[in-house]
Amino acid sequence: MASLKTRIFITAAAVLFFALAAPVHAGDAAVSAVVTYAKGKVQVLPAGSKTWGNLKMGQFVYEGDTVRTGPASRAGITYTGGIENRLNANTTFKVMPEEQAGKGEGNKIEMLFGRIWTKILKKGTKFEIHTPVAVCSVRGTEYETDVENNGHTDVKVYEGVVQLSNEYGSKNVSKNSKCSVSAGSPPAEPTPMGGGEKENWQDEMNASGSLKLETDGALEAGKANDGTVTVLDKKGVTDEKYSKKLTLSSDNTSVNFSPAGSEAWAAKLEAVPSAGKLGFKVKFSGAPGAGSFNITVAGEDLGASVLKISARTASEKKLKVKIKTDDGKEKELHLKFKAE
Repeated sequence: MASLKTRIFITAAAVLFFALAAPVHAGDAAVSAVVTYAKGKVQVLPAGSKTWGNLKMGQFVYEGDTVRTGPASRAGITYTGGIENRLNANTTFKVMPEEQAGKGEGNKIEMLFGRIWTKILKKGTKFEIHTPVAVCSVRGTEYETDVENNGHTDVKVYEGVVQLSNEYGSKNVSKNSKCSVSAGSPPAEPTPMGGGEKENWQDEMNASGSLKLETDGALEAGKANDGTVTVLDKKGVTDEKYSKKLTLSSDNTSVNFSPAGSEAWAAKLEAVPSAGKLGFKVKFSGAPGAGSFNITVAGEDLGASVLKISARTASEKKLKVKIKTDDGKEKELHLKFKAE
């Protein structure tokens, strides 16, 4: 029969082995974007669901989700791949799922109807808008897409070049030009935009600054990392006068936050920065393993910022066990386990 000490060691090692083997999961669908602006009725139909829910600033949008705005409503969506969409009222689009688009990049959407302003934030990023009658393909540009209920599509290009194409033909639409296409027809010849044709409805969503989100790096399960949110003005300088609430959250339910210097952990942290900075701690409390998840911070007039964090298996686990020796004395053992 194994000694008491041997049995205790085996039990502890077995429990730890199964914990270390468990993977980190943030959900089957990949995060595609974060909501950076929401006014009025902004809703999402999650992939595989039949129920619409409300979208608020700082919430994530996943591959396969459908987003819509109601009357007198507008929304801003920023993709993890470096693309910004601004939606006017009565607009509906779907983020194409992983098998149809690059995972987590949001580089293809299916626009059903409405009006979307697009800007490529990261040089070289590809983006496609699929309408009922054509595909708008871009790289490094700013443009607007207007889709009517019958599918008729108008494109106005403010910067760069947009390729408008369907099975009947293709046209390149350059800066300060416009083009249209209807069902069953090739795209029309692009024409110059007049002086009053450039839209400005999207300017309502211009932020007064931005948020810079930083952490110490990869998280080990059960350990806390320090992080900082910095509020920047339009010039990129720390805005020490900003005094509105910031909200931190994650797409992984096992991620918790606490204010710097506190142990009050919660799935969401809401706090006001001091002198333009907000210190916090972030901890993953689920089963250890390799993987990644996203955290986001949102602030009024600032939009939202997203940061992807990798999670890793703990490099070492410590365990204290008290046993009784053969002479009846109590002894404390300090056990260490290393992940391979």
